[in-house]
Amino acid sequence: MANRSDLAARIKALLDGSQRRGPVGALLVSAACIAAAAMVLAMSPLRMVAAPQGDAQAPAQDIPKWDAVSIKRCASPPVVRAEGQGAGGAQSPNRITANCATLEGLVEGAYIVWAGGHMNMLESFTTPHEGFPGWTRSERYTIEAKAEGSPGQTMMRGPMMQSLLEDRFHLKVHKETREGRVYMLSAAKGGIKMQALQPGTCEPRDYVFSKDRLPGHASPPANPCPFQNNAHHGPSWAFDDWLSMDSLATFLTGLTQGPDSLGAPILNKTGLTGAYHVQLQWSDSNAPADASSYPSIFTAVQKLGLTLEAGKGPRQFLVFDHAERPTEN
Repeated sequence: MANRSDLAARIKALLDGSQRRGPVGALLVSAACIAAAAMVLAMSPLRMVAAPQGDAQAPAQDIPKWDAVSIKRCASPPVVRAEGQGAGGAQSPNRITANCATLEGLVEGAYIVWAGGHMNMLESFTTPHEGFPGWTRSERYTIEAKAEGSPGQTMMRGPMMQSLLEDRFHLKVHKETREGRVYMLSAAKGGIKMQALQPGTCEPRDYVFSKDRLPGHASPPANPCPFQNNAHHGPSWAFDDWLSMDSLATFLTGLTQGPDSLGAPILNKTGLTGAYHVQLQWSDSNAPADASSYPSIFTAVQKLGLTLEAGKGPRQFLVFDHAERPTEN
C-alpha cells in the first residue's frame, strides 16, 4: 500500500506534464489512481475501538469503525500488484485491500501518507523510519477490511488503518521532530538570473503541497501563465514554467527523492517573493553513467542565480516502539 520507491515513481508521474490528462487536472486524476481499491473476499467480524496515534485528527469516537477485518500471512511475495500500484480501478468507499504488504509499509501509509485522512505525499519521501525490526520489513500480510458506513479511502487508509494496526499488531510508534539533513535553496551572491513575473500579467500554478490537496489540486488560475515543458526526457528532467520559490522548492523536493538522490527536503531560503520564469534541465538520478551531457541539479540551479547546499534543519522522524505478529483469521 505504501512503498517508497513506488511513491517516488508516482510523484514523478504526477508532475510529468507530457502525459495526456483530462480537464479535471493531472494531479487530481493521479491522486484517484493512487487510491484504487480491491473487493473483499472473506472476512470475519472485528470491532475496532482503539484511538489512532500520531497526527492530530478527529476524536476517537468520531473515527468510523471497521465492520470486518481479515489478516493472513503471505507465504511468498505477491504474484499480483499490490493495491494502489495499478493504473486505475474503481475506488470503494467502504472496502480496502492491502495485498502482501509489510508492516513497515502499512505504517508508512497510515501514519505518514494518509495521516489525518489527507494525502501527505512529500512527507513519505522525507520522513525517515527508525527502529523498525527486520520482520516488519520482510514478513508480508494481506489485509482485507470492510468499514461501517462509507468513510472513504483516505479515512480508511489513514486514521482507520492506524486503529487496525494498533489493535491487531499491538503497534506503537511516535513521531519526533529534531535536527537533520536538509537542502537550502538560496539566492547566489551574483544575483538571480530569472525573469520576474510582472503583476497582473498571468497567474502562476501552485505546486506547494498541503494536507488538504496535491499541488494544482485547487481550481486552476483564471489566467494561468504559459508553460512549455514539465517532463521526463529519458536521462534528464526538465521544466519551463513560472513559479514562486516555495513552489520551486516543493517541486524539486518531489523530483529529487528516492535511491541515490537527495533523500531530504529542500527548503526555500531565497527570501524572494513573487514568481519567476524557471527553466531547468538536470540529470535523472537513475540515468546511466554515460548521460554526462546533463548537469546535476546543483549545477542546474546555478544557471538561475540560485544555490543548493546541504545543511541542518528541522526534520520529522517516525520511530518504532513496539509491535507483535497478529493472530491470523
